[in-house]
This record gives sequence, C-alpha cells and structure tokens, in this order.
Amino acid sequence: GLIACLGLALALAGSAGHVAWIGVGAVGCVYVMQGLAVVHSLSRGLPARIPILIALYFVFWAASLLSLPALALLGLVESFLSLRARRAAANAKP
Repeated sequence: GLIACLGLALALAGSAGHVAWIGVGAVGCVYVMQGLAVVHSLSRGLPARIPILIALYFVFWAASLLSLPALALLGLVESFLSLRARRAAANAKP
C-alpha cells in the first residue's frame, strides 16, 4: 500500500499525484502508529521505560521530519516480522 502510493505519487503529476500523496500520508500515519505501538510494547517491563517513551515523544515532536519516517519504517517492519508477537511468545515460555 505505502510503496504503491509512494510510487504513484512520484510518477504522477497534477491532481493524480496530489491524490497519491494523500494516500502516502494516510497509510504512512498507520505505519507510524504501528511503530509507536511496537516501541510501547517492546519497552514494557524495562526499568527505563518512562524515560525512553518521554525521549521518543520529544524527538517525535522536535524532529518529526526524521522521526516519522523512522517510526513508519518500524511499523512496516512490524507488519512483516511481527515483533510484538515474537516478544509475547518469548515471554510466555515457561
């Protein structure tokens, strides 16, 4: 979805390109939220969880041009590798 929208956004001009960029934004937001969920899930149980999350959200606010693509990439990786499910399965073993 995201890669197809990005490809169309770069290839098309005019109104069609603008519509494709809207798709990039919408699907990108989904992957950013998924990336945030991964960080929240993987940091659960860590003693430094609160400082990690505070730092993440500060960077998210201060440097969104860098952090948004990184979180979207983490969300994309999550959709292929199921990082949260792997962590849950590893913690569930006796």
